[in-house]
Amino acid sequence: MHYTKLFSTIIHSTIWREPDYIRILWITMLAMKERNDTVQASLPGLADAARITMPQAVEAIERLSSPDEYSRDAENEGRRIEKCPGGWLILNGDKYRKLMNADDIRSYQKQYKKAARAKAKKDLVHVVVNKSTQMSTMSIQSESETEPKPDTKIKIKKDPPTPQGADSVTPIYLVQLFNAIPGFKQTLTLSDTSMKTIQARINEYPSLGWWLKLVETVSKSHFLCGKKTDFSASLLWCCGPKNMGKILAGEYVNREQAFPTTLAERNARNATLAIEAINQRETTKHEGNTDISVIDATSRIIGSGATDG
Repeated sequence: MHYTKLFSTIIHSTIWREPDYIRILWITMLAMKERNDTVQASLPGLADAARITMPQAVEAIERLSSPDEYSRDAENEGRRIEKCPGGWLILNGDKYRKLMNADDIRSYQKQYKKAARAKAKKDLVHVVVNKSTQMSTMSIQSESETEPKPDTKIKIKKDPPTPQGADSVTPIYLVQLFNAIPGFKQTLTLSDTSMKTIQARINEYPSLGWWLKLVETVSKSHFLCGKKTDFSASLLWCCGPKNMGKILAGEYVNREQAFPTTLAERNARNATLAIEAINQRETTKHEGNTDISVIDATSRIIGSGATDG
């Protein structure tokens, strides 16, 4: 199946001034022409295809085969067709086929460049988005994987803490450990910044035993566990340098467990310790082994209480 591209300039050519049946026959012949620019048909068949009468077809063929004084195409004296074996030859077919090809090539190149620009723009956006969220959809398969990329958020599983060796403390393990503390704020995801903060504390305190002791300490704090106010701590909060310093300094120990701060409290504490030391001394006397270190310790305690006055 062939097709003919109809140029819009046809309406400015001399053919457009011809009667309708001549114009119709001409356009019919353009639609019927083969790749070699021939129209294979008999005159009656051509008339039937154009839906015109035989006399009209005869006149149209004669007019299209004749010179055209006002034609824009000087070749062939303006003739449009000539008789050939099996039908008629479109004389300017090769010229318009080349124009059609050139126009098609320009149109194709225009569409190709437009599509290429759109694809390049889409690829650029895809690259930028992927670069900024490179790891956002990756799940962490094990706790020994490498440090997450920027903007990564790791989803924390709610499984109980997995037993760890003394040298295998990881941020995710600590999250699970601290999430198990009643009253503690649950950590459900970790950003890369949070991971770095927790890892910095792990680097300072790599021992698993140290962290277990810390969990024991904070779990006894009413303030940190949300029993005194609406505030409750989380692992990330505890790992903040200032907050960690305060925890280690005992600033969040319950008041009834806190070290005595007033003179009366210190004197009461010292007296208790002195009584315990004297009792220990009496016990050692009965055993015949006076413990000089206990006596010295008692003296130091009593002395420290006296200097407070």
